[in-house]
Amino acid sequence: MAIDKEFPEFDNIKLFNDLLAKLAPYGFEDTSWHNDELPSISIIHDDDDRAIVLWVNFLNDPLADSLGVFNTLEMHTIDSFKGYDKSEISSLLSDCVRESEALSAARAISA
Repeated sequence: MAIDKEFPEFDNIKLFNDLLAKLAPYGFEDTSWHNDELPSISIIHDDDDRAIVLWVNFLNDPLADSLGVFNTLEMHTIDSFKGYDKSEISSLLSDCVRESEALSAARAISA
């Protein structure tokens, strides 16, 4: 997995792996890259662009604590952004599945 190589010090690996396992059947994959601030799970669009990106924050992130601006999870799509906290995991999963189904439908129409 990319996260092991790109974020070896990541302290929220259980949540990351749980989300990835639940979302992989819908086309999501580990797209973590060390130049990003956080590890990510994404659906890659045909042109190698990330159409849906789920960012997973560190458990103990001093910058996030001091600024108070990061959610535990953030989902970005081509035209929207939504933050989630730990109590909203089921909502996040539903939103990710809905977005991936909408992306699949859009791809089918354009094919």
